[in-house]
Amino acid sequence: MQPSNLHITLHFIGNVYKEKVDCLHEVAKNISAESFSLNLDCYGHFYKARVFWMGCKQKPEALKKLHKKLSDAFLQCDYQAESRAYAPHVTLMRKLTKPGEYIVPDPVHWDVNEFCLVESIPIDSGVEYRVIERYPLN
Repeated sequence: MQPSNLHITLHFIGNVYKEKVDCLHEVAKNISAESFSLNLDCYGHFYKARVFWMGCKQKPEALKKLHKKLSDAFLQCDYQAESRAYAPHVTLMRKLTKPGEYIVPDPVHWDVNEFCLVESIPIDSGVEYRVIERYPLN
């Protein structure tokens, strides 16, 4: 993963028309939520997706609230959030067929003071994430 691509997904939207992106942007800019800190303090592997990731043992309450507020607001745009439990993580490696032994990482402290609407652009080496809009947290 390129450092510029490191992120935590709040909601995966997928391929949508510009009108839906415009609607998602409008509701996102009206979200009021608190900034927060999180500690990335564990590793994991999504075997089916072949993704190695770093996540947090404890989801901050403010992160859970932001995720829920966005879920609720996106209903106005005819977007239905995933039914799976939200598992915030940073993808570190893709196409990993067999992970090695995990070490206990030193926690990475992350102060979160905004969230973004991001577009994924396919490129020869994988994907590039481009920020369309940034939304400040209180």
